[in-house]
Amino acid sequence: MRECPLTAAGVSFGNVRTSQINECSGLAASRENAGLYWVNNDSGDRPKLYGIDLNGNHKATLFVDGAGASDWEDVAAGPGPVPGSSYIYIADTGDNYRERSSVQIYRALDPKIPPGQDSTWATEMHVMADSFDVSYPDGLSRDCEAMFVDQGVGARARGTSGRVYIITKGDGNNNDPRWKGGELFWVDLPAAPATLTFQHVGDLPVPWVTAADISATGLMIVVRTYGELFMWPRWQGALVEESLVSKGCAVSHKAENQGEAVAFGANSDHYITVSEGSYPAVWYFDLPAAFYNSAMMTMMGPDVSSPLPCQGIEYSALAQRCELWTRGQGIQSSAPVADHSCYRFGTTTTTTPLPTPMPFESVDGGEDRACRGADAKDDQPSYYTLFEGVPSLDGCKANCLRESQCRGIEYRVAGGRCEVWTRGEGVGASAVKSGFTCLRYGFQAQATTCGGVALGDVELTCGSACKVLADRMMWQTCRQYLGCS
Repeated sequence: MRECPLTAAGVSFGNVRTSQINECSGLAASRENAGLYWVNNDSGDRPKLYGIDLNGNHKATLFVDGAGASDWEDVAAGPGPVPGSSYIYIADTGDNYRERSSVQIYRALDPKIPPGQDSTWATEMHVMADSFDVSYPDGLSRDCEAMFVDQGVGARARGTSGRVYIITKGDGNNNDPRWKGGELFWVDLPAAPATLTFQHVGDLPVPWVTAADISATGLMIVVRTYGELFMWPRWQGALVEESLVSKGCAVSHKAENQGEAVAFGANSDHYITVSEGSYPAVWYFDLPAAFYNSAMMTMMGPDVSSPLPCQGIEYSALAQRCELWTRGQGIQSSAPVADHSCYRFGTTTTTTPLPTPMPFESVDGGEDRACRGADAKDDQPSYYTLFEGVPSLDGCKANCLRESQCRGIEYRVAGGRCEVWTRGEGVGASAVKSGFTCLRYGFQAQATTCGGVALGDVELTCGSACKVLADRMMWQTCRQYLGCS
């Protein structure tokens, strides 16, 4: 088996700046508040969550009405009963002495908090939660500190969107299921509070599990212990339990005092960890898009990296993103998206040439310039989408390429602030601003050829496809998948 791919080394933009968070046991990236992470303390606190950003600033305190707090262990974000709405899930599942006859899961809407809050004037808010009383199928008690909520395209296709998964905690060796740990359970929560029973669907060979999360795309699952972090790729169309095989890929982490929290970012492009203790560091780990494909190749092998035959690929060079399409009907159409290439596999076809990206263009020199609209004073929030915690200028460019209406970017290294401009008229001007970079972006449609033959006219048999991909993409993962040497 190949070695697992590497994730980026962790960096810290700051420490948690409130003494109220002293036993961080769970993390979840808010889907309603860009750059905000919900945090729960371990047992002993009231039923409330804290909102922090990547710099550790305390942005909000959220009181969860209708909930108790016996032993909160994890928090998760995901879909729920109302389509299009985002929810927060809280796992009151801790049971060190294995004496609880049932545990509780709470679900509440993810609230939008006002902007501009700091550690001194953190917003206090209230949400009403639905309470679900859940027991284990054999009637025994277990300790559990890890929970996540299924989501993404694959979950919607399989009807598991909003399904709650938990992983129990133990040494991995005890024959008594109360103490063994590593058991994977799920439960579907109805629209209204109810008494429910977990379903046991598998076991992980990972002792002392203290946290888990699934990316917003539903394509990556992370599980942590006190001293390690593991990730599993999940192919689209597979159930979670079908993807959690073997031990997973060990990924970057930092030595923490008592590591019990991990979460993917809302854009699925990074993960963070925070330890228990006073004023702990917030550790940020960049997660390249290529990691998913490399991990899939490592764990499944090129011949079984998907449960269905490959129908084609979509590739973005700058974002280092490769989609392996397994849709039964194949790829039947395409859409113009800059820096993306689309190829069918195993058929002869003629396609309309897709746009070829033009380089990003500096606005008034680019460096120490902030983007503006019609003139240097024209700066409106409606002109752009804001991303925070983006670790590099290339990462900001990649966000632009994911947005079909992108007209430019503004980036600041401090805090990783990235504006993706979608103003119809584009970036028309700039203003002097130290530490900022402003770039325009656009693309033009033109035929793409390889060796004088239009790619759309090439018969994508294994041999010819490999030659085309090797010449055009120069990316090992895609070549390995198609069997290229």
